[in-house]
Order: sequence, then C-alpha cells, then structure tokens
Amino acid sequence: MKSTSTTAIDQSISQLPASMTQIGHPTEPVENRGLVSVIVPVYNIETYLNTCVDSILAQSYPFLELLLIDDGSSDASPEICDRYAESDQRVIVIHKQNAGPSAARNTGIEKAKGDFIVFVDSDDLIQEQMLEKMVYAVTKYQTDLAMCGYERFRNDWEQKFRISPYSLVIMQSILELASVYLKPATNMFGVSIWAKLYRTKIIRDNHIRFREDINYEEDCLFNLDYFRHVTTTAVLRDYFYFYRQMDSSLSKAYRKNSFAFLVNGYRSRCAFLEELGMMTTGAENIFMLVVKNTLIKIFYSDLPKREKLEEYSAVGAFEESRAVCEKTLISKSRLTRLLARAVIHNHPKAVHCILSLWSTVDRTKQFLKKIIRGIRKS
Repeated sequence: MKSTSTTAIDQSISQLPASMTQIGHPTEPVENRGLVSVIVPVYNIETYLNTCVDSILAQSYPFLELLLIDDGSSDASPEICDRYAESDQRVIVIHKQNAGPSAARNTGIEKAKGDFIVFVDSDDLIQEQMLEKMVYAVTKYQTDLAMCGYERFRNDWEQKFRISPYSLVIMQSILELASVYLKPATNMFGVSIWAKLYRTKIIRDNHIRFREDINYEEDCLFNLDYFRHVTTTAVLRDYFYFYRQMDSSLSKAYRKNSFAFLVNGYRSRCAFLEELGMMTTGAENIFMLVVKNTLIKIFYSDLPKREKLEEYSAVGAFEESRAVCEKTLISKSRLTRLLARAVIHNHPKAVHCILSLWSTVDRTKQFLKKIIRGIRKS
C-alpha cells in the first residue's frame, strides 16, 4: 500500500504525544480540536446497543455528540436510546419512521453540528482512543480524511485488518487513496464507512449523501463521492473499530437479487479508477472473489434448489461476471477455474454440482484433520 510518495510521519508510536500512545485515558487534559458527530442508525438492536453506546461515550476525546437515529424500532431500542439521552447531554435521539440505514444516516448528517463525522453501526463498538487519535491526526496534518485499522469478530473468532504497519502515514494524493481498491486486503477500507473520520464541510459543501434507493454497496458509493474531494488522508495502524459479524447479519447472509447491487458498486469503483487514469486489474481480481463468494453463499443459503439455480444464472447474466471469469480460467485454484467455466457457459446446474462436490470434500478434510489432531494428542 505504501508508495514512494507516501510520507511515514511517525515510524514509531513513541514519537506521538504521550496522550496518543497510552492505553486508557490520558493523564493530561485533551485539547479540543473540534466537535465530532458520531452517527449511529438504530433498528431493533436491543441486545448490542448498550455495548455500542457505552464504547462511544467512554471516548478519551470528550468533545463529541452522539446522534442515535431510531429507525422505527419495534423492540426496546427506542427506550434504551432515550435513557442515554436523559443521562448524558451529549446524546441526541431522533425517532423516525423506518426507512432503512441510509435514510437514518442522512438524517444524522442533516442534524450533525460537528466539525467531523464518524459512522458507527449499532452492533459494533470502538476503542476508547479512536476519536482522540483520529482527530489529532486530521487536524495536526490538515488531512481531508482519517482511517484506522479494524477487527472483525464473532464469538471466539477474530480477524484484523490494517493498511500500514506505521503508526501514522499520510497519503498525499487521491491516487494513493484510490489504490485501496486494488488489493483484497485493503478493499474493504474503500467500501466501508466505518473506521473513518470525515470532514463535515466536505460532505455538506458537495451535497454527499447515502443513496436511499439501494440497500447494498451504499457505503461504497458514499465513499466514492467523498474520495473525489480528498487530497490527503491520515492512515493509523491501530485497530480502533470492532465490527461484529453475526451469523444473521446482512453482510453475511445471502439476499435474493442482491448481486446487482454488487455489480453496481464494482462498476462505480472501476469508473472512479478510470477517471484517475489507473488500471482496474486489481479491482477485477477482487470482483472475481465477489462472484465466487456469492455463488458459495447461494449454495449454503436456505433457498430451494430451483431458486438457487435461478440465482446462479442471475450472477452469470452480468457481462462483468463473465468478463472476470474469462480472466480467471488460468487461476491456481481448481474450484475457481471450474466455477468460472460454468459461469461463462451459463450452466447453473454445473455450478451447483461443483459446489456440492467441493463441500463434501471440504467436510471430509475437516473430519480427517480432527481425527489426526485427536491421535496426536493421545
């Protein structure tokens, strides 16, 4: 990710101010570098809402307002939001009719009074120094955006992602920022809106909002609109954002007819890269992974076989799917090669047969590994 034009501001975290390196609250008062508006769309999330809100209100950077946008919840979420507003003057609750997370975030943008905006999903949480470090980086180096590392977690499983090993790096051009879309390990930094701190002025001046007519890849489209106005970006290595990946989450479960939104996001990313005169090969490789993972999600979904075949066919109906599959016929992965060939020839039954065989082989491998581990322990 780091290029010759990227400046490593601090290659050792010890070079940052003391309040920026310690875990826990700093011993010295935190300087007010601007108000942060934290926007959280809330919808039927009573199980995790307290954890999310507590992590925001416990920030070592106290100059924040928390906008809880209740999107017509039918569980105890509205009452939980109201209790926080009663006990902490930084909390602002807005109750509205259900219209989806994009509309809720747009409402938050309209009501935000802060110099900066941070988006947090209501089942996630953030480390207590996230706002302090990100605001410090943005204001000290006058960048248009800040990004930090994040951790996906579920029960006893976790997976960490970051862009740079340096404590603080400044991307000095939009080209460097756009390059996040060219590697699988960094693509999510361009697609997701969390683990970022935006300047409210850029959002307002350029009328950047979430599209409310789509319910997938809307985060990516928001970012693309914002990135077009970014010159410099602060990148922190710290894992400050914790993204809860639930078995029933929208990002994990397969939703019928959702692939068209993924294609739209892919087209938009390619258009963005082409505007900048950049090659799209990396984005194409990532989209092949999207095609492959979508087929696998369809296979493991609860849809009846007939509908699965229809969904396989729908994936292959897009020119973009066939184009990346054509380029993947020489892949080192046998599964990828087989699926690509089946998609190119519009053979949904072949896709299903390939995945059935692959699933059986995979389960057998896992079973044998357990037996071998048991033998070694005995």
